[in-house]
Amino acid sequence: MGNKTMFGNDYARLRPTLITDANGNRAQTALNPLGRRVGVAVMGKKGEPVGDSLDKFSADLTEDQLQQFFGNQLGTAEELLQYAGRQTIYGSGWFGQEKVSPAFQAELVRDTHYKDGPAQISISLTYFSGNDRATQGGTLSKSPPFFKPTHEFCFQTDIADTPATRFLLDPLDRVVGVLNADQTWNIGSCFQAFDRVSYYPTWYYQRQKSGTPEEEKKAAAKSSCYSNTPTSIYINILGQEILTELDNSPGGIRRIRHRYDERGNISALTDALDRPGDRWLLSDCTGLPMLAWSSGGPRKRTSYDLLRRVEAVRVQPVRTDEYEALVVKNRYGESFMPDPEAKKLRGQLYQGCDQSGAQTNIYFDFKGNYIESSIQYTGKYDDLLDWSEEVNLAASTYRTTSTFDAVGHTLHTATAGGQGINNIFEVAGRPRQVNAVATDDGHTHTSHVDNIEYSEGDEVMLIEYGNGSRKLRTYHLLTRRLARTSITLN
Repeated sequence: MGNKTMFGNDYARLRPTLITDANGNRAQTALNPLGRRVGVAVMGKKGEPVGDSLDKFSADLTEDQLQQFFGNQLGTAEELLQYAGRQTIYGSGWFGQEKVSPAFQAELVRDTHYKDGPAQISISLTYFSGNDRATQGGTLSKSPPFFKPTHEFCFQTDIADTPATRFLLDPLDRVVGVLNADQTWNIGSCFQAFDRVSYYPTWYYQRQKSGTPEEEKKAAAKSSCYSNTPTSIYINILGQEILTELDNSPGGIRRIRHRYDERGNISALTDALDRPGDRWLLSDCTGLPMLAWSSGGPRKRTSYDLLRRVEAVRVQPVRTDEYEALVVKNRYGESFMPDPEAKKLRGQLYQGCDQSGAQTNIYFDFKGNYIESSIQYTGKYDDLLDWSEEVNLAASTYRTTSTFDAVGHTLHTATAGGQGINNIFEVAGRPRQVNAVATDDGHTHTSHVDNIEYSEGDEVMLIEYGNGSRKLRTYHLLTRRLARTSITLN
């Protein structure tokens, strides 16, 4: 294929610090004295004015710099990050602060390369236990996310009346029971290990109280038929499912059985209606599927190139016929001549032909995002396309161009229909605004979404549309399921 990946080593720490991919794009890493990765800069080819840089970047922060960062993260983030795209800060202690708190790891990420203008810098903190792990063991209680006016560590118990999901674990840290925050559960006799106040009144009896909304009473009444209808799963000594019993009272119990061969692969599967079925899968020496078929179904044959990428998929529609249709055909960037590196096509899918038509990725940026592509649809949607022969495609070719920010978000997309879409993201990487742009003059903007607001758990709470209408979503306090949607028109 001619693909070459080169790297430069830090022989003192025995780690690579500069990697150049097959297209000539570079990624540089800064290591601290302990050999940890603390800075990353994604760059294009030599001489290209794109990407990040580790110039002026300090890999070993002083104690004063760490104290200043933790005291004023937003004020010091830009100075610490400099021209890098990503920085990791390790704090093994609080450096003389009176309050005892766990160690932390902070991730600083810019959303715009420094050469492209000012950037938003997102900061993510993870606190660790004394064993340098995010958690010490299996989860026993899980509370929903919450907002806090500080980045300092605090226990969930600081928040009063917070709903939590509780877990029961066996000695091997496997979950054997769950008690949800709304007093629903999926455990059996282990349930007795909890205090009665944790699960009573149950979800059903809570909805029988006076003052309960009528729609919730109806939901409880309709669900009463599922009372005492557990699903039981039996496993062998290797932890594999061998029997699943579905209690569909009054329809009775239905059973699904699994049988395994000596290597642990499923050799037989019987469904709840006692219908057996065969499925065959033949793999190559690397474990990739080459030939597959099932009872009464078509046979599928997959072939790969030298790099073990899917090159073609052939289907035999009729088992008694030797005819095979080439339903998927892929061409990769190495086949683009004479210069695949010019459009950064090495290692990328250049053209994919399937049952919808042919899509071509024309150009990639230095981060591997496709910035120009085209698609030609098939003339007849209900015909089986055989790409081993000449395929009749529609005359029109639809071209799309896109631009991306430093973290891979799509900022602008120009479609073949004469319109473009601008996306604006907040510092946390969530969509904030969506605007349409007329590609003819580039100045005619139409706002589709003016604002999106989110909850602590990243649920969409409010959408303000460009026409003045608003959509408000309300979630259940205990389950965080969508409970109500209201739309206010302009």
